[in-house]
Amino acid sequence: MALEKERLTARVDLTAVEKDFVKVAKSYAARNGISYASFRTLGVPADVLKKAGIARTRA
Repeated sequence: MALEKERLTARVDLTAVEKDFVKVAKSYAARNGISYASFRTLGVPADVLKKAGIARTRA
């Protein structure tokens, strides 16, 4: 039970994941028709999308 509590409360460092996402997200989104709004719906923070060069556009 203590191990489960530790697992559930452990902090995860997403710095490396975010860095990799920023590198590839714009080209991936363009190839696959993924919009800014779609990324936001999935929970990607606006500042991360900005770093990736994915602009908020109006349809």
